[in-house]
Amino acid sequence: MAQAAFDRRLLPPTAALRSFEAAARLESFTLAAHELNITQGAVSRQVKYLEQLLKVTLFERANQRVILTDAGRYYAQHVAESLGYLVCAAQQTISFANPAGQLHIGIVPAFASRWIVPRLPQFMALHPRLQLRLSTVKGGSELALDQHDAALVVGRGAWTNAISHQLAAEELVAVASPAWLKQHQVKTAQELIGPPLIMHAARPNLWSRWFALNGVVAGALAPMVLTLEDIAMMIEAAATGLGAALLPRALISRELDARDLAIVKGKALHVSDGFHLVYAQHRASHEPLAAFRNWLLGAN
Repeated sequence: MAQAAFDRRLLPPTAALRSFEAAARLESFTLAAHELNITQGAVSRQVKYLEQLLKVTLFERANQRVILTDAGRYYAQHVAESLGYLVCAAQQTISFANPAGQLHIGIVPAFASRWIVPRLPQFMALHPRLQLRLSTVKGGSELALDQHDAALVVGRGAWTNAISHQLAAEELVAVASPAWLKQHQVKTAQELIGPPLIMHAARPNLWSRWFALNGVVAGALAPMVLTLEDIAMMIEAAATGLGAALLPRALISRELDARDLAIVKGKALHVSDGFHLVYAQHRASHEPLAAFRNWLLGAN
């Protein structure tokens, strides 16, 4: 058997890590002991064991309080992440023994609420015994696929050691509430120069690109009335009448059908990103994932 790649001398017992994680999170040995159903003295001994092992002080003790040191705060973050990873790995390992059991999907929030959740009743009707878990992820090129069976994210389709399927293009259209458009007498791209605009915090140049695409010399744009980090919030802000926003057409069909939003006349901005189903190559034959993938590509 190959030699382990880690130093076993620095690998503490799980009980010590659980005691330290609880004490760090709750900032109390007493509360940690109550949560773990052990004595306060046991928690204190486990923490002291870690401090002796690592040769560093993890907590400052003063006035019956415990406060993390800088070293303790650093260690606590990584211990919590490692314990969470072990639980996730155990859940996914269990799913191999029970293929019809569970499926864990990571998903960006706006795509979850606006695109996948409205489609899920059909899938759940086809697979009533499967337990589906959705949790939020940020996506991007550094997507941690080892924590989920698959992910539904925005990206360019280039993830290392992964398979991806594009579900929808990210086609951005300029939209606003009909009342707002009437108030500001906006019908074309040119007429959006001046009225308040809503901007995506992570993509501050999208409006300039959209104006250029539509042959409008934007010059100095009016101050953005709102800068938001979340697409779902941008949709609500535009529908409420706070300004015009550039939004993915695939995520606003409900508002367009209900006439809560209307598209400003002009060309849509096609960016290089799109909405993708992504999973690690070794998960491709996992039965719950295969069922979800085949349904999703068919439903799309």
